[in-house]
Amino acid sequence: MFIRNQFLYIDIVKSLDIPYIDNIMASSLFRVVKKTACNTNISARYYSSSVSEFVSAVADHRAKNPAMYAPKDLANMVDDREAAKNAILKAKARAGNENIASFALASTGANAASVLSNLSTHRLTKGGALKLGGKGGKVNTMTAGFANGSAKEISYDESDAILADNTQFLSTCKAVYLEDSTIGTSVNVKGVTDDVNAAGLFKAMFNRSHGAYNSNATVTAYFAAGAKDGKTSLIATENGKSHVVLSADMGASDVLNAMADAVNAAQPGTLLPCDVVVSGDDVTLDFTSTEAKRAKAFKAGNLFSGHHAILTSNGVERAWGCVAVKKGHKASGGDVTFGNGEVAAINSSAGNIISNPTSAKFKDGTINNNGDLNAFKAEIMDKLNGSDE
Repeated sequence: MFIRNQFLYIDIVKSLDIPYIDNIMASSLFRVVKKTACNTNISARYYSSSVSEFVSAVADHRAKNPAMYAPKDLANMVDDREAAKNAILKAKARAGNENIASFALASTGANAASVLSNLSTHRLTKGGALKLGGKGGKVNTMTAGFANGSAKEISYDESDAILADNTQFLSTCKAVYLEDSTIGTSVNVKGVTDDVNAAGLFKAMFNRSHGAYNSNATVTAYFAAGAKDGKTSLIATENGKSHVVLSADMGASDVLNAMADAVNAAQPGTLLPCDVVVSGDDVTLDFTSTEAKRAKAFKAGNLFSGHHAILTSNGVERAWGCVAVKKGHKASGGDVTFGNGEVAAINSSAGNIISNPTSAKFKDGTINNNGDLNAFKAEIMDKLNGSDE
C-alpha cells in the first residue's frame, strides 16, 4: 500500500493504543517514523501489503523508544497547544496585514492588486546596491498651495491632474511597493512606487519607528517609473498634508530636499536645514555644511544626521536614514545610486534621536545652547528667517 497523505498517517497513529496523543503529536510521530524508516530497510513511503505493516513498524519503533510515547504532563500539553495557537495567530496576522496594507495603499489614491509593503532591506536589495533614475537633466519642478523658490506654482486643478496620472498608473500595476514609515520619529510618511529601486530608496530614507500602518500620513510620496511624464516633480500641500511626485531624473539630494520642502510646507519649521555632527560630548547643528564637509563627517562616523534634522524637547531627531554623497563612497547593501553620480548611502548611526545640541553653527557665528531649548530654537529660527538683530 502506498500511503500518500500525512493526514492518513495521523489517523492511523491516533488509532493506536497510545496513552496520550493528539494531532500535533501524531504529526510529529509521522516525521519520526518516516525518518526512522529512512535509516532502516523499511521504505519511508511504501508499505506493500496493508496498513497493518505500517502499524507494525510504529509498534516496533514504540518498543525501542518508550520515552517518546510516554504520557505528557499537563504543562507540556499546554505548551503544545500554545505553540499551535501562536502559529495560527501569526498566520491570521499575516493575512490581516495584507488587508491593512491594501487599506493603507488606498489612502494614497492608488489601488493595486498586490501590495508589497514594508519589505526588509535585504528583500529589496538582495544584499547589494540599487540604481535609480536616468542620466539626470532638467526637471520641471512645480508646487501647489505654496511658493518655493524657482519652482513653478500651479493651481490645485493642475496638481490634481498630475497626481491622478500617477495614482491611476500605479493602480494599473500588478503590484506596487508601499513603505509606511516616519520622517524623524513623528512625521508619518508613505512612499508608493512600482519600482523596486525606488522602494529601496524609501526604505533607506525613512525611519521605521512605529509597528502599525498609518492611514493619516503627513507626506505621501509617489515614484511611478512607468508614468508618461518622468520629468515632472510636484509638491502639492493642502490642509496640513503634502503629496510629492518624484521624477526619475532627480538626484539623491534633490529627493531629500523635495521631501523636506513637503514636510515644511505641511508643518512649517519642522525640518531644520542642517547637519548634526557629533564630536565627543558636543552635538552641533551645522548650518554651514557643504557636500565635502558632509562626506568627510560621514566617512569619519561623526555624522548623526545629514541634510536636515528635527529639534524637539527630547533631543535632536535624525530626519533621514541615509545621506547623499557623491565622491569617495562605494555603494553597498541598502545604498541607492543615482544617474547623476550621487549615492543615497545608509547612515548607520545608532538610533533616531540624540541628546539636545550644544550649539548651532552659522556662517556669521555660533549660537550656544545655555539650557533654555525654546530660546535656543527661537534664535535659530530668527537666523533662518533673516530677522537676526
